[in-house]
Amino acid sequence: MQNLYPGINPHLNSALQSPYGDWVPFHSSTIMRLVDVLEAALPPYYYTVAERSLQLQRIAPDVSLHQVRNRPDIAVYRAALAPTVAVYPAATAMPPTLVLPLDDDVEEEPRVMSVVVYHFGEDSEDIPITRFELLSPGNKPGGGHAKTYLRNRRATIEAGLNLVEIDWLHETPPITNRMPSYPARQPDAYPYSILITDPRPLPTSGMTAVYSFRVSDPVPSLWVPLADDERVLVDFGQAYNNTFERQRVFAMKTHYDQLPARF
Repeated sequence: MQNLYPGINPHLNSALQSPYGDWVPFHSSTIMRLVDVLEAALPPYYYTVAERSLQLQRIAPDVSLHQVRNRPDIAVYRAALAPTVAVYPAATAMPPTLVLPLDDDVEEEPRVMSVVVYHFGEDSEDIPITRFELLSPGNKPGGGHAKTYLRNRRATIEAGLNLVEIDWLHETPPITNRMPSYPARQPDAYPYSILITDPRPLPTSGMTAVYSFRVSDPVPSLWVPLADDERVLVDFGQAYNNTFERQRVFAMKTHYDQLPARF
């Protein structure tokens, strides 16, 4: 069934966040659809591998893998001896709705899950470069895994990894308390956000770009940093819509005759 909304379907989103909604299958399906999108969009010499959590990987001989040990849903590898020149397609992406410095954010409790970017090389460990976090309810404030996610998020940023955090969960507060809260009905708050953190050159001087949008907005395509100066334009909307349309269970959970909850 086709998604009848231009972006996140609020009926399905409410159902998945209900006590019997079962977020896990949706999370797993979205990860696989995101693998498809990344495979089609990544520069030459990068490729993806589906794992327990979403990652993009790069080999860097001067960085040890012990800095970040948790595994992502997807690993994206870059082949050894890859060219260093990146060519980007002619494309546009939405500007951020908010830009946050990282000086305080490193110590803040996180709210979403992860994806990581790795670079592949010979005779050295593969280490994460960009991490993607697909939010789950347990990792947000009040969730059972919030403290664990906080430690992982802090380790990710302090290790110098780029961090992409995808928050589809409108019923819980945002990732950082420097963002307006949608469930608290604060001014200028949005139900959905994607945060892209680049900690370079140092975690204390990096920035987080926040891309927030409403129920009536399409899910954006955004530039995501990879290794060095490389980046990839990720169509997050395609990944979401493919998840909705390719498995009938999500259409079965979508009841258009009922108002979605807590919007």
